[in-house]
Amino acid sequence: MDKKSYYNLFFNYGDKKLVYNSFSNSLMCLTSEEFDAIQSGMDDLPAFKENYPRLYEGMKSAGFIIAGDFDELSYLKLKNHTCVFDKNDIMLTVNPTLDCNLKC
Repeated sequence: MDKKSYYNLFFNYGDKKLVYNSFSNSLMCLTSEEFDAIQSGMDDLPAFKENYPRLYEGMKSAGFIIAGDFDELSYLKLKNHTCVFDKNDIMLTVNPTLDCNLKC
């Protein structure tokens, strides 16, 4: 069973509505009518999938709808942990003085 992403954000932009997913960095620009249809569809995902299969799959591939067993927060914590403790980066500090060993 799929679910809507926790990271969906909704904004007004003039007469348009913007839907942004900060997890997948996806953005949709909608009219008010489209927004209302999607908003009501997100509340009942099985009916939304049945009535609008292409839109549903598009929203799923963009990250607005995710698999029910996927834990976004745990994934973000894992990515953060991986970046913090990744040993593949080498840091080089250049100290530009007259005695620089890089012949500055």
